[in-house]
Amino acid sequence: MKKKVLLLGWDAADWKMINPMIDEGLMPALESIVNKGSMGNLSTLDPPFSPTLWTSIATGKRPYKHGIHGFIEPDPSGEGVRPVHITSRKVRAIWNILCNEGYKCHQVGWWPSHPAEPINGVYISNFYQRANAPITEPWPVVDGTIHPKEKENLFASLRLHPQELTGAHLKPFLPNGHLMDQNDPLVRKRIESIQKILADCTTIHSAATYILENEEWDFMAVYLDALDHFSHGFMKFNPPRRPHINEKDFENYKEVVKSGYRYHDMMLATLLDLIPEDTTIILLSDHGFYPNHLRPLSLPKESAGPAYEHSPYGIIVVKGPGIKEDTIIHGASLLDITPTILHHLDLPVGLDMDGKVLNNIFKQNRKITTIPSYEDLEGDFYELPKGFKEDPEVSKEALKQLVDLGYIAAPGPDIEKEIARVTRDTNFYKARSYIDGGIYSEAIKLLEELHEEIPENNHYSIRLANCYLQINKTGKARKTVQTIRKHQSQDTIMSLVMQARVLLQEKSYDKALGYINDAIALRADAPGLKMYKGEILIELGKFSEAENIFNEEIARDPENNMAHHSMGKVYYALGKYAESVDSYLSSIGLQFLSPQTHYRLGLSLEKLEIYDAAANAYKNCIHILKNHKKAKKRLIDIFENKLNKPKLAAAIQATLPDYTLPEMIIVSGLPRSGTSMMMQMIEASGIEVFSDGIRTADENNKKGYYEHERIKYLPTDITILKQVGDRVVKIVAPLLFHLPKNYRYKIIFMEREMGEILLSQHKMLKRNKVKKKQDVFSFKLWKKFEEVIDRIKSTYKDERNISLLFVQHRDVIEDPLSVAREVSTFLDRDLDITKMASVVDNTMYREREAHNPNQ
Repeated sequence: MKKKVLLLGWDAADWKMINPMIDEGLMPALESIVNKGSMGNLSTLDPPFSPTLWTSIATGKRPYKHGIHGFIEPDPSGEGVRPVHITSRKVRAIWNILCNEGYKCHQVGWWPSHPAEPINGVYISNFYQRANAPITEPWPVVDGTIHPKEKENLFASLRLHPQELTGAHLKPFLPNGHLMDQNDPLVRKRIESIQKILADCTTIHSAATYILENEEWDFMAVYLDALDHFSHGFMKFNPPRRPHINEKDFENYKEVVKSGYRYHDMMLATLLDLIPEDTTIILLSDHGFYPNHLRPLSLPKESAGPAYEHSPYGIIVVKGPGIKEDTIIHGASLLDITPTILHHLDLPVGLDMDGKVLNNIFKQNRKITTIPSYEDLEGDFYELPKGFKEDPEVSKEALKQLVDLGYIAAPGPDIEKEIARVTRDTNFYKARSYIDGGIYSEAIKLLEELHEEIPENNHYSIRLANCYLQINKTGKARKTVQTIRKHQSQDTIMSLVMQARVLLQEKSYDKALGYINDAIALRADAPGLKMYKGEILIELGKFSEAENIFNEEIARDPENNMAHHSMGKVYYALGKYAESVDSYLSSIGLQFLSPQTHYRLGLSLEKLEIYDAAANAYKNCIHILKNHKKAKKRLIDIFENKLNKPKLAAAIQATLPDYTLPEMIIVSGLPRSGTSMMMQMIEASGIEVFSDGIRTADENNKKGYYEHERIKYLPTDITILKQVGDRVVKIVAPLLFHLPKNYRYKIIFMEREMGEILLSQHKMLKRNKVKKKQDVFSFKLWKKFEEVIDRIKSTYKDERNISLLFVQHRDVIEDPLSVAREVSTFLDRDLDITKMASVVDNTMYREREAHNPNQ
């Protein structure tokens, strides 16, 4: 007998709505599984868009892996845009995996799930429930909605049309409905939206209950989006009434969301009656929805703007055989659902999944088995065939539904322009997914393209600046913030905050505080402002003031994980290590996927000499961010010196650079990319350079070349490297491939616009009379040099003994102080950055105007 699992999704369900209702006895079905199971918060991902999040739930993978990035996508036909289809998903879902393992699986309404996959049970796509015509007209089943196809008529008969609902059905939602002016267009629109939402979720419920009553099953996934739609439409009327809400509207609509929750509890009661007692039920939401004072007063004018009403924590309840009873789940993420289901069913977890097994919900602690991936596994995963053809007409009505529900703007008449807009949105959401996963380099690639295309779009530029700050590219962050401010007629809260964050990273704490205070003067209650102020106060050593701010933030929103994190920093600075541990644990309980919180927790636990727990904190940090070198070093130290586990220390050490090897600092790049200028900066910092002085200064390089003649012969003779010692050596890019393995290398690699490099080389050759005046530089070299750069980036990307810092030539010219600061951080040395910046002579930038006359 296989274990049965019912996976039930309530989009946007939030404990802040549910708990008071349970206390009032209004949700008895949910209360029954809460009391007999484990429950807790479920942290969401960014961007918080339902199709993206529910795909992560079903796969255990982040969006940049699974490929679903928003509500709409370009239609493959090239004729427009469409709602996102399952054919864009690049990985297997839990039902595909379980079908391959012999489980009888059914799926109803998951978002997205169209077109239907040919699984070994019933599969009903998210196009099934939407009525696309008045009740007086035919309501055909959209092609590709139901598998197996022979059951189309059966499931078509189970649908409920919105116009079948009467005033009696709507009475719990609109107790004053008989008093409302139903000739008012806005009133009529709101009533019709309730009818549609209610009919849609009832249709999904009807299909699900039919399957449970009439089909064999081992696994069943059911998704209901009604709470999300009820909340987007009517949460603003939820008690208590806020000053900007009209009293009459408040009285008319204040019961809508609450009644939506009660209706879901009634549907849950029916499902519980239909499933065997030994079924494991997992009820969850992908995010929450603010029902209280944290509700936003307005929404940004951007695609998918309504998603800003979402709160970062959904719900999770798990009840069944072997599941702990009346237990709180801490630190759960929606990425954990698929790994946990697999482990519960005694199946291995894919190592390429981003989530973890929620081991603390099980009564027995069983060993977690793994496989590299389910993507390369042979078998029958009941997927759509390769080359599957889709009918572009199918998506038009579904697209209209998204517009009507407020998720997207209506597509414009210019098809090419619309496709370009949707493509930009998709890349923006993908970049946000990379940021959420801590992969800033990939996010930067996408955001730089978007920022270059539309520099006035603050949504792109703000996130780009944030990425630069995360990887200590302060100069680039400053430049991006300057672009933000240039495109504004006056400073906004966000531009002031970003300016403050740049100054904070530059350690100009007083100036940073000034900008934050200016932002507070604009709007003191703006979300997050005081948090930034608190972080600056920590750096200024004003711990009592910072503590007061974070206490206020926690009182305002107890689920603010960053406020708990920052409070931990305050307590650590004050030497209150036990209190800092409590704060960090509170933060992790809300948001597990924060590597820095785990790292700081480890530091606090070490101060308390609780070394086993500290080791676990560092391991969690590394699990989330595998290249966190500081956590690895701390873990090695604990294993070697505190816990006497040398083998574990050695295993971690094997993933780090070999620190027993001598370190060599190299400045590299293509000829004429600014390597000599960087060598001058290094020399000014106080570090000695390795140069023989044979090649003297000339018209091409008036301050010298800083080269050593014998370095040219590296391909045949590497013995010269023994003489470098602690000095910095200049090695031209193509020669990097001949470096021996018996060093640790820190390479500062100069990059410059390729046209400028080639023009500079060309002029240098003419000045040296190697080329004739009429010669032009070869564009064949352009491709060759780009291949060298690409090869360096791919070859050394994951080399454990090589660290690379890429520096743009133009950044050195335009902001030498910020570049000097980056180099100092990269080399992990306290260099004289003022002297480094002072040697930069921008008059030597001779090819810029000739090559880029508009810059």
